[in-house]
Amino acid sequence: MAGCVRTLIYYTSWFALLTCCSNKKTKQDVIVKTAPDFLFRNERDILKRFQTISSLRRLIDEVQDPPLLVLEHLDSNLLIESATKKLQSSEVKCVTKAVLQALAALHEEGIVHTGT
Repeated sequence: MAGCVRTLIYYTSWFALLTCCSNKKTKQDVIVKTAPDFLFRNERDILKRFQTISSLRRLIDEVQDPPLLVLEHLDSNLLIESATKKLQSSEVKCVTKAVLQALAALHEEGIVHTGT
């Protein structure tokens, strides 16, 4: 993946680093993420555990050294879409249903998402 980084797109106080790059094999954009060890392992384990939940970002690959998660890149998000146009009630219902299904799947396994 060397040389593929295009943009630093997110950085938080717990040192999550997200970059957008193109996967040379599939020609798709991906998110590359790293974090302190305990956070990294926790996120990786949760993503692997819930790979079948379509409303959660998909884990595509993992790099061991340095530890990196390669995640599905989404072309847009609700904040961007709602800033550019008024969402139809059917769109809001669809997004709300997907979020609630993802949260329900996490809660059934005793996992609480804190939004950070």
